[in-house]
Amino acid sequence: NIYRINQGEDAVTVLNYYTNEEITIPLNPTKSPSVNAQYYYKQYNRMKTRERELDHQIHLTRENIDYFANIEQQLEHITVDEIDDIRDELAEQGFMKQRKNIKKKKN
Repeated sequence: NIYRINQGEDAVTVLNYYTNEEITIPLNPTKSPSVNAQYYYKQYNRMKTRERELDHQIHLTRENIDYFANIEQQLEHITVDEIDDIRDELAEQGFMKQRKNIKKKKN
């Protein structure tokens, strides 16, 4: 449909094949039809990449929620000795800072 766009137009009306409705797309009248099309194609690809990354982040967040729910259950039935094990596990997963082994000096 790029052949239907004339240089200098500020918008073009096209058929949306998904909804079967006409939509008006704003154009930069100082750019050629090809440059305008490239702009929208790049925008589309950027949005597609962002959507993939967002889906990945949502997946990771859900995994973290499940992980913390499991930790919460463990904390309800924990002994004092097991606290260090859970703290170490959370540090290994990157949710807490690693503990420094500080030895106390005897005077």
